[in-house]
Amino acid sequence: MGSFFILQKIFIYMKSLIKKLLREGLDEAEYNYHVSSGGMPLGNNPEPYGSDNIFRMQGRGTGHFGSGVYFSTYKCGDNTDYDNKYGQYGSKSIPNNPELINVEANLYRVDFDIYKNLYRVNNNNHAEILFKTLKLCNETFYSFNAAYEDEQKVPNWLGNRYLLLKNNLEKLALKIPNYKEFIEMLIKSSTYYTDFRQKKNTNEDTTLEASFSTKIMEYNGYNGVNVSSIHGYDNTLHGSVIYDMSKIDGNPKPITNIGMFCKITNKGVAGEMLTGNKSEDLKLKLLNDKDLISTDFELINQLPQQTQLMIMKRYNKFIPDYNITYLNDYCKTIYFKTLAYKLKNGLIEEAPNVRAIESIIDNGYLNIIYDPTILFNGSTFLLYVLNVIWRFDEEVKTQIINNIPRELNPDEQEQLKMYHEEYG
Repeated sequence: MGSFFILQKIFIYMKSLIKKLLREGLDEAEYNYHVSSGGMPLGNNPEPYGSDNIFRMQGRGTGHFGSGVYFSTYKCGDNTDYDNKYGQYGSKSIPNNPELINVEANLYRVDFDIYKNLYRVNNNNHAEILFKTLKLCNETFYSFNAAYEDEQKVPNWLGNRYLLLKNNLEKLALKIPNYKEFIEMLIKSSTYYTDFRQKKNTNEDTTLEASFSTKIMEYNGYNGVNVSSIHGYDNTLHGSVIYDMSKIDGNPKPITNIGMFCKITNKGVAGEMLTGNKSEDLKLKLLNDKDLISTDFELINQLPQQTQLMIMKRYNKFIPDYNITYLNDYCKTIYFKTLAYKLKNGLIEEAPNVRAIESIIDNGYLNIIYDPTILFNGSTFLLYVLNVIWRFDEEVKTQIINNIPRELNPDEQEQLKMYHEEYG
């Protein structure tokens, strides 16, 4: 008899447990909470982009997931678990309402299940990569704005930054507009940002402009970012965000290959660390403006010619003679033919060493050294070379001095005179 009653109790318990699990699986909402500090009048219909908009993000360390209303479940890293009090099975006085409601004082609750088009983050690495990439989007905008406001032209560094963002966003299963559209987005946001600060558009719609990171996420069809239950991000420092609370439902956008986020390092911006794969590491070095070594140049020769062209056009470094020897004739030609353009436009920030200058001379491109429009710290390339000409062998010295095709400026004349007086 004792065994029968024990089995009966187990059966009843299991039946109750199954019912509870089914009920929770079907009915339980994914509640998030917003605590309004300073009495911000959210009401039940807050304006879109109410926080962390384009005017508040410069220099900020957080808020880069986008402009809107931020939420947390208060389960990771916080002592307060509001679900115990205001969740699905919490206080009976709180209505089972999925929309944003004021549950007490400055505390608001919302059910994320009714906002289907939020970008769902799946683990800490995923969150880290997304955050740093979106932060880089915002930093790109502010750097662009500063350059464009001064010169009214697209800065030369933007092409490489675009490729880095494209690389990072692809790792996140996100898209970036084509380069022309990307520039148009930056110019439009920059114009609005500048005009607003100069009080030229204060009579327009009071809705503030979204941050550039928000614009990139909206371009991908998302109305926010959901980091619920993600350690280190589901908290009051970061949190989930909904850009526009009026956009209920929307189309769910599942992310394929979720497991890839577990394999990506979270040390630094996505794409910054090397992987051990030679082709991938070459790509990452180029995107992060790192020096290439001899084995990299050997690998370049094995790639398709179109890829070789892209690499040599994008590599903004001097290549010394001992690495030039690893390149095929096509790559050498692209390197030297694009070198003058890179130097004139400040894409190569370093000054050349003796071996880099020798490679220019040995490959028949003395005209680059003589070009008066190429400057280093206000001095011509030729003056720079004349300052260190004593370091070359006699044959190279003679080649440099005897082939000058133009009149020297006063500084160049003085430097050449000093060389002759000292060395004859």
